[in-house]
Amino acid sequence: MNKRIQYHILNVLPKYDWKNYYIVRHGAFATNGEIKTIFSFFALLLCYDNIEYFYLFLTSSFIWSCIEGVLQIMNIRKINKMFFFDHQIPLFFSLLLQGTQEAGFVCVYGLWFADRLFTHWRLFLLSNIAIFLLVLKNGYNCKIQKHASIRCITTQNSLLCLTGTGIINIYGLFYIETYRPLLMCLCMSILGSVWTFGQVIMGLRCVETDKGLASNEERFAILSFDVFIEIACAYLPFYFIVHLFLNS
Repeated sequence: MNKRIQYHILNVLPKYDWKNYYIVRHGAFATNGEIKTIFSFFALLLCYDNIEYFYLFLTSSFIWSCIEGVLQIMNIRKINKMFFFDHQIPLFFSLLLQGTQEAGFVCVYGLWFADRLFTHWRLFLLSNIAIFLLVLKNGYNCKIQKHASIRCITTQNSLLCLTGTGIINIYGLFYIETYRPLLMCLCMSILGSVWTFGQVIMGLRCVETDKGLASNEERFAILSFDVFIEIACAYLPFYFIVHLFLNS
């Protein structure tokens, strides 16, 4: 291409100043082993007398614990030490609790209500209200830990992994099952939205860039990405893995 033409094209195209975006948690929830244990135990209660829910809990918890370990080793996520009743928890057990609460609970909760959404919608509504109030209470009572957890969501490896989960989801929804996993995704998205909204209100979660604080538009976009892509869509492959295992 003629250099003069190339020069004019580059000057006409809009220039985008790339930023790295970080989701920052200031509260003690990320390091509170007691609360994570309670949510994990509640997920196990939902698994009562249903082997599919139990396998989903085990699969999602194990895989997510491994992912969390990789994120921390690669410094994609930086998180303070976790404590259980003022006693510091070894890294292995803290990763296990992160997996059981962040993935195990969310997945089982999502599937449990996906199977009952139209008959137990009042219970679904009440559970989200209770979780919202719990987040507010926890945010009001907890000690504010600045930068208790920092995670960069725009690293190349993270975006490649999310692309991979997107491909798995598209295949699963077209060739394995559609209706049930979509309802599960909806329930997980609502739960994630309620949880994130409560933390934002209490000032426990924010978005930063490597060039300063994010704008309101950027914050909304990044937190929405976290809820719908990094939670709901990223957890959905666990359902397909369990489904294939039980039906193989």
